[in-house]
Amino acid sequence: MKTIRSAAFLLAIGAAGTPATPLRIAVVQMTSADHDIDANLTRATGFAEQAAARGAQFVLFPEFMATGSYLSFDTLTLEKDPR
Repeated sequence: MKTIRSAAFLLAIGAAGTPATPLRIAVVQMTSADHDIDANLTRATGFAEQAAARGAQFVLFPEFMATGSYLSFDTLTLEKDPR
């Protein structure tokens, strides 16, 4: 799988008075195919595995990664104005 863009962040989270624990986060920027959940999840799995292999403990994906855009023209129903 070709990596287009890669970024790694360390985030320190700790409650007051406790030592912060570093967390390595990967952020994935990807396009998703509308309504092709299997293909989108397969592609995302590849990115997650790649991130984990590079030490990521948490992988963040776009909000509609699995389903694609929920505002696709073929699923959007516009009701006529009742006036």
